[in-house]
Amino acid sequence: MKKILIVDDNDKILGLYSRFIDIMGYLPITVPGGKECLESLEKNIPDLVLLDIMMEPEDGWKTLQRIRKKYPFLELPVIMLTAKVPLPSEICDYGRLIAGFIMKPLTQAQLSEKLKEHFLLLEDIKAVSDRLRKNQVSEEVIKEYQTLSLQNKAYNDIASIFDQKELLPYSYERSPEEKSKPDEIERIRVYTNKIKNRCKDIEQMMK
Repeated sequence: MKKILIVDDNDKILGLYSRFIDIMGYLPITVPGGKECLESLEKNIPDLVLLDIMMEPEDGWKTLQRIRKKYPFLELPVIMLTAKVPLPSEICDYGRLIAGFIMKPLTQAQLSEKLKEHFLLLEDIKAVSDRLRKNQVSEEVIKEYQTLSLQNKAYNDIASIFDQKELLPYSYERSPEEKSKPDEIERIRVYTNKIKNRCKDIEQMMK
């Protein structure tokens, strides 16, 4: 049974999503904050972490940084599960550290679909990795493919949020000083395309 660690400082949210995940056939583990998250990881590594952003005293981005100092990207996938629309600057700083971004609120069916997408993607990545090994592609390139494939999912999640312009009023009323800097949303889109194209290049090595 796959284990999913839910990190949120709202007891009602923890209870609700814990029940959802239990009904889906996964084993839920709940903790109320970043400190407790790290303590839980010391005892037991889950298959996935669902991490809220708006938490006290330590927010989800800080917790994510602490997780990544001890647990590499491919060893412990983290998906942000939050009601907070991400700032483009946050994605520039932390986007490469996550395997997905899910906006709350969502129903049990919606959460189930998101989790199925994640675990099916892992299966697809494993299948491609096995075929690459048969073609004697280096482990370094295979690891790059695995990392970029998960990052690609996260950046696609984020792009779908940024496409909803009503959620991003701050990005369309930039000060003259901000307008003189590169548009962070555009930088994210460019990086997303680079990831996608590199994954396609690596997949060609299977042929």
